[in-house]
Amino acid sequence: MTPEPRPSLRDRFGALAYVVVGSAAIAVGTVVGLAAAVGEFFASGMEPRETSQPADPLDEQPS
Repeated sequence: MTPEPRPSLRDRFGALAYVVVGSAAIAVGTVVGLAAAVGEFFASGMEPRETSQPADPLDEQPS
């Protein structure tokens, strides 16, 4: 007497398993992509620019 083979993931959960796995893959890809973009932004030497005008015009008025 041979034991029955275990049902596959598809047989157990149907298409829901593929939806869950696909959604998780998309989420991981999105997080990795955003992290890479943010890392590239800061690695590219983006620093605050010096402005020719003061932040507060009242600071430049004589007292």
